[in-house]
Amino acid sequence: MDSALDALSTAVAAVPDLPRPSGLGAADVLTDQVETLATAVAVLQRELAVRMAALEREGPPVTDVRGDAVRAGVPSSQAASLRRLGVFAGHYPDLAQAWRSGGISTDQVAAVEHGAKKLATTPQRNQLVELVLPHLPHLALRETRRLIAATLDLIDPG
Repeated sequence: MDSALDALSTAVAAVPDLPRPSGLGAADVLTDQVETLATAVAVLQRELAVRMAALEREGPPVTDVRGDAVRAGVPSSQAASLRRLGVFAGHYPDLAQAWRSGGISTDQVAAVEHGAKKLATTPQRNQLVELVLPHLPHLALRETRRLIAATLDLIDPG
């Protein structure tokens, strides 16, 4: 393992040892912990997705990246979803970069991927990503879904 991976492993191992305060003043400490842990989960999810897709693309032909993640403790449905999103984002470098930088959420990538599945051709899917991506960092998930639905109607009015 390299030093960054060692540091990550050490940090993850320390999570169960975080204090669990109660009583007066506990809410502030717990709020900080929840925000920090939620941010870490979001970062780890997108990094896992991107790396699962890369391993599938670059690894030996019999690589079972979903199975590897499940054996490590990731729920099966979540591992499958992250793998699928990582593969999808891998086809769209700008989308992948926005996701990895935290500019857009995993749910937004899933919404774009869901919308893209409704289009028949690769050029149409490329157009969808190109049209919606600049707006996603400024939108909540509900707004993202509305934008995708409207864009799908423009691309394929049938």
